[in-house]
Amino acid sequence: MKKTVDSREVTRAVIARADDAISELEHQLSAANQRMQNAVQEVGSIPGDRQRRSIALSQAREEAKRLETSLARATALAKLYADTPAARAKWDDVEKLRAGYERAQTILLETEETVRESDTTQAARETELRQLIETLTPSVVSIQSELEHMRAGREVALRELAEQDFQAILAENAAYDARIAEIEADYTAARQDKQAFIKAHISQFRSYRDLDEKVRAVLQIEDAHTRVIESMIAHLELFLAVRTQLKNQLPVNIAANPNPAGDNWTPQLCFSTSEWFRGDWRRNDDTQLSVFTERLQTLHRILNEYRTYLAHHAG
Repeated sequence: MKKTVDSREVTRAVIARADDAISELEHQLSAANQRMQNAVQEVGSIPGDRQRRSIALSQAREEAKRLETSLARATALAKLYADTPAARAKWDDVEKLRAGYERAQTILLETEETVRESDTTQAARETELRQLIETLTPSVVSIQSELEHMRAGREVALRELAEQDFQAILAENAAYDARIAEIEADYTAARQDKQAFIKAHISQFRSYRDLDEKVRAVLQIEDAHTRVIESMIAHLELFLAVRTQLKNQLPVNIAANPNPAGDNWTPQLCFSTSEWFRGDWRRNDDTQLSVFTERLQTLHRILNEYRTYLAHHAG
């Protein structure tokens, strides 16, 4: 036998799948954005690195040039002091400057090599990074678009689930109504059966006065009068039970209430003797029936409006 699948379970599964897909896309988008940010930052740092190397190279060249000039001047000076007591010291100064100049030249050559290598490496890296940025840009846009569509699809599924829950609630509420109607029908049928039973047996013990009195005390016959009186008794018992919870005015504007003083609904529950017996109600007198009909319509409006108020203020 094929198992029936609740449509809500299918929709919930779709929403769960959407949640997983959205989570994965958000992870992909975050990773792509991070790579993009890192690449942009690294590309942005390249001109500064290049400038620092250029400055270092210029400084090395200036130092080599300065020492070269100093060496030339010291050499010329040493020649001028030839054959004098200071000649040896002057040539010592020349040797010291020559050693410094040679070191500066070595540093300059090393710096030039380092700058060339760094410029070459960084130029290749810059090209690589710019290509990466060009590749990531449409990828990020694509992920963002897919993420937007996935979120929109999830919202559609959420709305569909809400509609399904709504229909399920209506169906369950209808099932309760049907169950109550069935119980009420059974109750009415049982009371009718009971009355038929009573009428069949209430006269069974006329020959025995004591039993006849007992059975008539227990078996209670119903008619229109007993039903109306029992209804009024139930009405009063309910009022007494909940009277401390009742308000003279309901927190809604009952437009149908004929009372000009406001929303006083309690008079709608009461009838005076003159209202009960206005005209000949036993012959369906229109005047008398209109009193009850209008009162019934007013009570229905009050009940519906107050239920609407309760529904909007629940939760």
